[in-house]
Amino acid sequence: MRSSFLIATLIVATLPSLVESASAPDDLEAAVARMARISSSRSPSFSPDGKRIAFISDRSGVPQVWMVSAEGGEPRQITRLEDQVGSVEWSPDGKWLAFSVAPGGGLNEQIYLVAPDGGTPRRITEGGQVNNRLAGWSGRYLRFSSNRRDPGALD
Repeated sequence: MRSSFLIATLIVATLPSLVESASAPDDLEAAVARMARISSSRSPSFSPDGKRIAFISDRSGVPQVWMVSAEGGEPRQITRLEDQVGSVEWSPDGKWLAFSVAPGGGLNEQIYLVAPDGGTPRRITEGGQVNNRLAGWSGRYLRFSSNRRDPGALD
């Protein structure tokens, strides 16, 4: 929350200087293009050993799962999907990352698993018109809610 506020403050503080320095339409277009390249990150999830952090970032243009050492360094992209990733959670044993994806940006959110080092994500919910919400892990079990029984309710 604090980092989101800091990023928003930096953007708002920078905007007037970017626009004022744009003396021609081409300069304004360049200033807007620079601002459009600003990415954001959210939903950090520490590995069970505390050495790595999985998070969601739109650095690649579409929100995906990324990983970085807790000591810092350059983040590494874990997923490369066409659709936006909504949230990510480490498994308690550190062997899996569970994450949610809303195909086409719609409401029918699905849950996937992927190894922390990457690889092909595996969808574990049935897909289609069913909406699922990731709720974290409980021991070795992944918790989620679903409207499979009733489209008007999440169980």
